[in-house]
Amino acid sequence: MCIGGCGYGRRVVAGCLSEVFLLRRFGAVNRFLLLFGFLILGVLGEVFCLWCFLYIIVCRRNCLKTWNLVKAVEIFENLINVYPSDNIGARIKLAQCYLSLNKYKDILKLAAKYPEGASADVEYAAVLAALKLGDTHKGSRYLDKAINSAPLIAEILLLSLPKQPKAFHEANLICGSASEAYYYWLHNHLFWDENTLAFLNTKRDLIEQVKADRRNNWGSAFPPKERGDYPAIFSLQASGVC
Repeated sequence: MCIGGCGYGRRVVAGCLSEVFLLRRFGAVNRFLLLFGFLILGVLGEVFCLWCFLYIIVCRRNCLKTWNLVKAVEIFENLINVYPSDNIGARIKLAQCYLSLNKYKDILKLAAKYPEGASADVEYAAVLAALKLGDTHKGSRYLDKAINSAPLIAEILLLSLPKQPKAFHEANLICGSASEAYYYWLHNHLFWDENTLAFLNTKRDLIEQVKADRRNNWGSAFPPKERGDYPAIFSLQASGVC
């Protein structure tokens, strides 16, 4: 509408200019000054209208984006309230929405609601929330828990540019696998800044220890001859991520 309005304004200005030149009682100098004045007003009007148009578009997109996140939080919260066991994984998306809206206290409440089996996404979100709130002690406890649940996520976050794992498919993610870690990285790595990554880096020894324990305990319920090799999907290196 703004651009169309500007076009209509130009036609009005053109009509006024034609009237000016038809008025013989104006001298040549006065007609020139009027013409120049109309041209300046026309250019300034076009610039102002264009600026307003772009400003409205940008603001509208930002408002819609924020509104979508707020609405998503409402939906996911309702799903969890109606179905607390949350077999559909609404808490995972809810944690991402909370992070995007900087609702760190709500993330910690969500993590406390699922002390066992909260999902790696929620556990790592709780780490970020605690650190953003300045509670490094709580952040360390949550990070220890998150690494023990999904060490490859911590490992992949410390890589500069991880590659997509072999046979990666978002609809078929296995807990603790390289694909799960890469999926988390795709959707959450931007939440991790220099300070939170530096804090994560202090846990490198724990990451390696948990990985080693899992490798050594693989197939422990079976006799040694029947255990087989440790699956490549549970290693970033073997999966081609790094």
